[in-house]
Amino acid sequence: MADHDISFSVIATPRAGGGETFRDDIGQLTAGPVGGATFEVEELTDSSATLTGRIPVKLATSDQELAAYLQDEIESQEGISLDLEVTIEGGIEA
Repeated sequence: MADHDISFSVIATPRAGGGETFRDDIGQLTAGPVGGATFEVEELTDSSATLTGRIPVKLATSDQELAAYLQDEIESQEGISLDLEVTIEGGIEA
């Protein structure tokens, strides 16, 4: 990826009613970029997923704002409703 990308980790859990398709939903996320972010699965169970990802630095301002952005993009682009806990790795440098 580009030099102006940052890495992040994310713990994803299904929202109410999304448990039956959760594994497929996570597979869909790793198939291609969503909202400028790419994802790789580190660990996957029926109730949570630990992923790593990269996103252009201009889209990452804080852990909470990145989580909200990704939730919105995943829902609008992929139709998947997840709760996300995001941790930006290292610092954010423009």
